[in-house]
Amino acid sequence: MKLFANQLDKASLSKFGEEACRLLIARDFSGLAGRFGYALAGNYDESTAIEMELRRCLSDRDFLSAEVQSVTVRNFKPGDMFRSLIECVVVFDKSARVLVELIVAENMNLYLEEISEMA
Repeated sequence: MKLFANQLDKASLSKFGEEACRLLIARDFSGLAGRFGYALAGNYDESTAIEMELRRCLSDRDFLSAEVQSVTVRNFKPGDMFRSLIECVVVFDKSARVLVELIVAENMNLYLEEISEMA
């Protein structure tokens, strides 16, 4: 997703993080992939890779409830390869914590970088 200069503030980036989390919670994997892509898709199409990562994080359990616990935006130093990192923590069934990371590249593209299990 290509961003404009007026979308690089922390409030705007936080909203993109929340949107990505809402799509993940809704299991709208194709919507999430279509909007943000997925950097770690490997040999799979992006939506399949996202679904597989979430299943791995939840140990293949289904979930009844989920909520966004936090969204944090961090900026890199000027001249770095990346501009910003958006870290979101989603809690599934009040026990499984999943980290959803999005990154803003120097070319102003916003990508879903990774979905990983948190201890």
